Amino acid sequence: MKHHRESTWKRCIAATSASGVAASPDAHGRFPLLVTAVFTVSLSANIVTPLLPFMLNALALAPALQERNAAFLNGTYLLAMFVSAPLLGHLSDRISRRSVLLAGIGAFTLSLYALARSAGLAELYASRILSGIGAGGVLPILLAHVSEHHGKEQRVRRFAWLVTAIMTGSLIGPYLGGLAAKPASWTWLGLTQPANLIVPPVLTAAFASSLLLIGVFVAFDVRPQLTSHGSQTPHSHDALHPRQLYTLFAFSIILMYAVGSFEVGLATVARIGLQLDAAQLGMMYAECALVMLIMQAFFFSEQFKNFANHYLIGPAIAVTAVALALFPSAGTHAKLAVVIAAVAGGAGVIAPLISYRVSVLAGGQQGKNFGLQSASSSLGQAMGSAGSGLLFGLDRQLPFWLAATILIVGSLLIFMRLPSPHQLEA
Repeated sequence: MKHHRESTWKRCIAATSASGVAASPDAHGRFPLLVTAVFTVSLSANIVTPLLPFMLNALALAPALQERNAAFLNGTYLLAMFVSAPLLGHLSDRISRRSVLLAGIGAFTLSLYALARSAGLAELYASRILSGIGAGGVLPILLAHVSEHHGKEQRVRRFAWLVTAIMTGSLIGPYLGGLAAKPASWTWLGLTQPANLIVPPVLTAAFASSLLLIGVFVAFDVRPQLTSHGSQTPHSHDALHPRQLYTLFAFSIILMYAVGSFEVGLATVARIGLQLDAAQLGMMYAECALVMLIMQAFFFSEQFKNFANHYLIGPAIAVTAVALALFPSAGTHAKLAVVIAAVAGGAGVIAPLISYRVSVLAGGQQGKNFGLQSASSSLGQAMGSAGSGLLFGLDRQLPFWLAATILIVGSLLIFMRLPSPHQLEA
């Protein structure tokens, strides 16, 4: 039985690696554009979040309806992303990465322009649905592209860059959107305050997304750079180990539940508990991004990438869980900075290692399975944000203790069902 299992893993790895053992110079040269694409979409999507209450207020709705619809609009976006990610990923396996990626970015760009011109509740919901559909296909397609065009020894670091970009955008976006909605921000910058504070940041995000669409169209021609190679990969028609893949998707839900709780906690503890102003809160977000960059530059470097893949995921889970449990008691700026560094560093290490394992196990269905992983991450983050928001009113410590417990217990159960790194590297 053991020999059969190890032989199966070797066939799995051979099938996955056949589509691209080493990255071509073109793949290396285009990778910065992939990082820019993930960051731009994540930043633009999250800039909108703090602006939605102002948009709803302009519709003259009752306060209770404003709060309810703000939550529903965010939920609609996440639901659309949850549904579209696996569908677009699977479609990219069958058609081409480039075509589906351009369609996704195009839909996302159009949704931002539509949002800036929305004059009614139905238009707001339509734009958020379109935005979620477009954004849902970007990360899984790019992860699949990296998996197909970069060898196993390069993937973990490439995935780490993409994960860092999307997490950085998700942290900085709400901060920038909140600043843009404050009249004092325009005065501080020496700019004339616009009549509608909401439109400029949304149009700026739409313009950045438009430039991204042009960049992808020009940089990736119709030849194989962003074309699915599933048909060229042996045993590519089915994922080789669906049970282990679904276990990894469950792992993504657990991790992103912790991240969602962390994001809610950072806003509530920093603003309510420590009374941090916008500039100080922005520094905390910048710290998150800096820590993730440092961690991935060190542990996923040529010298340490094998060590990280084999031995780091367990300690990273433990550090993240302990930091979450200590989050509510971070009563000073220094303590909060340490806790933030621990959570950001831990999550920044775990996420690319999960993606690496998905890439090895996914066979020729890279787009589909990365889409399922992205959908799982979106579900976990939404659950963490909603759960922490509800529990925070009952007890300040409860949501973070719960997130830490779920992360530890869930990880222990999941590790029993996963192959060892040595089997993956065989």
